[in-house]
Amino acid sequence: MILFTVAAPLERKELAQVPTDTVQTNKSNREEPPHKRSNSKITISPSNSRTKHAFGGSGLSFDPMARYKKKENREQHVNRRRRISLQSSCNAEGCDPVAAATAVAFGDIRSELQLEKDTTDLPDPKENISPEEYLKKLVKAMCGIEVEAKKARSLTDFFCKVSDDQIEAYTVTVVSAVRNNDFETLKKLHEEGQVLNCFNRFGESLLHMCCRRGFEDMVDYLLDHVDIRVCDDNGRTVLHDACWNPSPQLKICGRIMEREPTLFFICDNRGCSPFQYARPEHYEIWKQFLFDNRDFLKALKNEEAFLAS
Repeated sequence: MILFTVAAPLERKELAQVPTDTVQTNKSNREEPPHKRSNSKITISPSNSRTKHAFGGSGLSFDPMARYKKKENREQHVNRRRRISLQSSCNAEGCDPVAAATAVAFGDIRSELQLEKDTTDLPDPKENISPEEYLKKLVKAMCGIEVEAKKARSLTDFFCKVSDDQIEAYTVTVVSAVRNNDFETLKKLHEEGQVLNCFNRFGESLLHMCCRRGFEDMVDYLLDHVDIRVCDDNGRTVLHDACWNPSPQLKICGRIMEREPTLFFICDNRGCSPFQYARPEHYEIWKQFLFDNRDFLKALKNEEAFLAS
């Protein structure tokens, strides 16, 4: 007789527990993009060192509100100093501190409303026009005058006269220092007696060269020692050369605008304004530049006779 031994059935292994740091999602949501899943449930294990944090359960290793808190603390500090100063002044003069504080508060509000009103009346720098047209509209809004550009060769009394001595001072040594952007050598030459207000035989100055090449430090230095009302034989001013640079030279143009805003309305002998030398892809940058530096345009009121002639 043959005996058969039947092995006992293997016991089913128990399923392992799902770790607590796994992400469980509904089956219907698995094929949807993460930003569209609505019923997802995320459980993060406290033992994961990468998710440890101390900023209210955000899961970030930094406080996202830190800069706002810093700004708020700074404003509180300024307001506290104002109150202390106001209290000291009132104690010395014997006035009512509550009434004074109220007056200061309303004064700040009036200033903010006035600033908002002033900027509301100005043209929008995002308007789809050229920087040249935007500049005219901005001057009209701020100064109440309409300005038309003029060719440089028609302004004989506006630009400085170039002498023979200034042409002789345009030496290879000083030109090489400027071309190489060697600021220390340029200052040393100047200390030794080199004339910086010099020109070549075409009327181009050292300032022309620095503006065209975008040498900011040299421009700052030269503006304190040379004439800015200069143009070459083609009627190009230093502002033409600054706008000619492949990159917007905002700092250089800002310094020129501060010193002589009328240069924005002077064309070369072909009738091209400085902004016509700029690249069209930079027009938005230039319009915002004009808006941000609009206060320098107020000096045009003193040149109204020149601009209207």
